[in-house]
Amino acid sequence: MANELLICPDCGGIIGSQPAGDEGRPCTCFKDSSSNESSKDATVSTPKICCKCGADVTSTKRLHDSEGYWCYACHKEDQRLKSPKGVACADCGRVVPESALMHYENLLICSKCRFDRNEVVKRERKFRPKVGEKHFEEADKNRLYVMLGIVGILMVIIILSQLHVFGR
Repeated sequence: MANELLICPDCGGIIGSQPAGDEGRPCTCFKDSSSNESSKDATVSTPKICCKCGADVTSTKRLHDSEGYWCYACHKEDQRLKSPKGVACADCGRVVPESALMHYENLLICSKCRFDRNEVVKRERKFRPKVGEKHFEEADKNRLYVMLGIVGILMVIIILSQLHVFGR
């Protein structure tokens, strides 16, 4: 029982161990604040290892995310692999798969831009100025004159027949 080591659940050090011992690093939770050893231990940091290639990035340019530390080269490579593949839309510039592009007025555009352009065309058709009404008004006047002329001739025939001008 004397050979069992007690490991601190907070710091992971060995409880009751001496700094020069072979058992491992001692527990730092209950040290006196007046001792110089605790200040030395506070400055020592854990090594930062790249989560992709395993390189030590403690003293180099690095990035950190939910996966862990990244060396700059691995991060750039990951960004390149995650970047969208395809062709840029000529209208909006979004990168879409080449199969999703459509020809529209000699441009390769995405379906969203084509839909937007079709909506603009529909709106323009709806609010397009009407055909000149002057020609329609003239045609209506001519039609009215012809009808008035026919009514006038019929009235003359009716009056003359009442006056017995047209034979019996």
